[in-house]
Amino acid sequence: MKSRHIARMIFRPIAALFVVSAINLAGAADPEADRLAALEREMAALKQLLLQQVQRNDELAAEVQRLRKAESPSPQPARETVAASVAAAAASPPPKQPVEPAAAGPPSMPPPIGLVQASRPDFRLTLGGSVRAVAMYSEKRPVGSAGAVFMLAPPDATGTESVFDYTAQYSTLRAGIEGPEFHGMKTGATMLFQFYNGQLLDDQYGFTPGLAYAWLKDGHWDLSFGRRFDLFSERQPEMVDGFGILGASGNPGNSLRTQLRAEYRGTFGDRHGFSAGAALSEPISTSVSDDFTDRAEDNGMPNLEAKAQLLLGQPDGDTLLARPALEAGISGVYGEFRKFTGTAPPWPPPDIIRPWGAALEAGVRLGSRFGIHGEVYTGEALGNYLGTALQTVNPATRKAIASHGGWLEATLVLTPDLRMNAGYGIDRPDRADLFAGQIARNQTAYLNLFSRITPAFTIGLEQTWRRTEYLGRQGSDRANEGWSTMLSLQYGF
Repeated sequence: MKSRHIARMIFRPIAALFVVSAINLAGAADPEADRLAALEREMAALKQLLLQQVQRNDELAAEVQRLRKAESPSPQPARETVAASVAAAAASPPPKQPVEPAAAGPPSMPPPIGLVQASRPDFRLTLGGSVRAVAMYSEKRPVGSAGAVFMLAPPDATGTESVFDYTAQYSTLRAGIEGPEFHGMKTGATMLFQFYNGQLLDDQYGFTPGLAYAWLKDGHWDLSFGRRFDLFSERQPEMVDGFGILGASGNPGNSLRTQLRAEYRGTFGDRHGFSAGAALSEPISTSVSDDFTDRAEDNGMPNLEAKAQLLLGQPDGDTLLARPALEAGISGVYGEFRKFTGTAPPWPPPDIIRPWGAALEAGVRLGSRFGIHGEVYTGEALGNYLGTALQTVNPATRKAIASHGGWLEATLVLTPDLRMNAGYGIDRPDRADLFAGQIARNQTAYLNLFSRITPAFTIGLEQTWRRTEYLGRQGSDRANEGWSTMLSLQYGF
């Protein structure tokens, strides 16, 4: 009995100790379990919020894309439907652009949107371009390669003058960048690269910039700096020859130069608008002859370009020819450069040459399919602007050459994917300002057809007649005239 009593005395404290330990362990485990459960509930809530945010971001992205498409302007027959369309191109790029510039001209058909690559939340990068091959047969030798023909060379004494040219030199790669807003203005940049380098008239395949400018816009103001198309004489025809586009034959102002530009666009009424702009642009490029006896350089000041335009009856979604019912505009340019002649004593002072030009443009759309537009110009020493038949100064008198000219084009849209154009242009330098052998008159007439086979693939066919007259020594001109045929295949992306 005594032993049992002793055993109970020993067992009871041990049992009590186990019971107390178990109670303490259970009490310690309960807070850990509660904390784990709370964490799991919080993670589930965060996952739900994350899923809701992703869904909201997708909805916002879709809405932004819809608004972009709604705000994008209809293609215009003006330049940088760039850059623009360098811009637009151009960019904005402006009513005339990089366009798609097949090199410098507007797209024959509305270009595809491009490939969108986004690397940061506050920047949007859109890549695009075209692979373009142009074939040309000409019965007389042209000045320029396929896709950039300006005039005909003087007659060949041998009588053998037919040529065939085939090039992909005018393929392009473009990039449009949209960045964060700056004081309520959208910001971005437009770049267009072409596959020629050195001399434009050489069939080379280097990689060189065409358009390269940054812009700020707020719906009315369009501010930009960089390399763009001329503000002077923006309007241009639609041709398979997408770079020459009647340059040296009545259509100046299609060159590219660095500039600081400001434009304002406004509206009034339901479907009317206007625009005005000015630019400080790069003057003539410095050039030095091989024997250093002749050189030209700027005169210490930029060129000044300006324009104003009125647009009445903007096209709607049912208009096949995307032009206003009536449009008119005026533009001008003024600059200076100095020309040194001779390197031996007494070192005569340089001649100060003052290029200037004024251009009037107009267009009318009759119905939804047919329209006529064109331009006339006058000025002096506009060879650097593809005017004056690419001439600037008389080498004998060292005086600026005056000139006037213009062009006219009619367009018929047969179907949304098929359109045709017929046009004529002429440059007429002042004969009294010319030296023997210089161009007295240059004319071009053409008929073309553009067919969009798929949204990305376009075929263009053009028949062109040219006549170039050279001033003779005794007043008798030498002339060369002939026909050429151009075929272009373009794949845009």
